[in-house]
Amino acid sequence: MTRSNDQTHPIQFTRFQDHLTGKEGQILLAAFQCVAEAGIAATSTRAIATRAGLNQGIIHYYFRSKDELLTRLLEIIFHNSTSNIEAMSASQISTV
Repeated sequence: MTRSNDQTHPIQFTRFQDHLTGKEGQILLAAFQCVAEAGIAATSTRAIATRAGLNQGIIHYYFRSKDELLTRLLEIIFHNSTSNIEAMSASQISTV
């Protein structure tokens, strides 16, 4: 189904940040930014703490390890991507 420009409705995408709240959210957003800039191997919990403006001990309070933090980050990214794909599918917007 095609729609003319005056009938289109913008797709309501979910932003990555929309899933993040509190200190845990600060940590996850900082981890996302660090990984995006430097890669997983070069990202340390110290770099994440610095980016988040938090003490490194707070990271270990929420996440036992860097692997646990990155696993949670990937879960959020996957959920966000899935939600956005579903929103696109539901919109039935044609590229024609």
